[in-house]
Amino acid sequence: MQISTTLLSVLIIVGLAVSSCKKEPEIDPIITGCKDPDGDNYNAKADVDDGSCTYQKRFISQYDISVLCGQASAIFQDATMEIKENSKKDRVNFNITSLAGNIIFDAVITKNEIVIDTIIKGLSVNAKAILPILDDTPVKANITLKSKLTLSSDAKKLTGDMDVNIANAEDLNYNGLLIPAGTSLPDKCAFTGIKK
Repeated sequence: MQISTTLLSVLIIVGLAVSSCKKEPEIDPIITGCKDPDGDNYNAKADVDDGSCTYQKRFISQYDISVLCGQASAIFQDATMEIKENSKKDRVNFNITSLAGNIIFDAVITKNEIVIDTIIKGLSVNAKAILPILDDTPVKANITLKSKLTLSSDAKKLTGDMDVNIANAEDLNYNGLLIPAGTSLPDKCAFTGIKK
């Protein structure tokens, strides 16, 4: 009887040991990432959106542009535009080429908007763009651009109003009248850019 009691005790101990070693059911880890299909870094396997979406690719392209202004139109005469990638994923680089020269700056982006707030220094512009009474001669100017451009739902068109301020970077003379550096001409422009 002693053997059967000992055997029974061993079996109970082994049974308890085996039952305490049962594995918990495996739980799949939660995957975080960009859940927006329009995002550059969209992750179809993500369970939770972690706010990491970036949207540069929606804007990167060459554009045919139309910038309708008053006096500031001279800056954008015969202009073409390209938006390029920036190393900061919440920004893009602009390159507007016009008769006034290259206008290069960067701007902040969201999914559907570009916010421009920049100063371009020393751009060569026609003096008449600063003050209509001036002669048709090139002068150095500082250009301030402020705008919020909105991307269309099909991601092919950028539109918005653009505040432009042109100020001469150096003193100008007109028929003996001194026009000091910093004399500015504010203008409001309607901007349209269509991807090529």
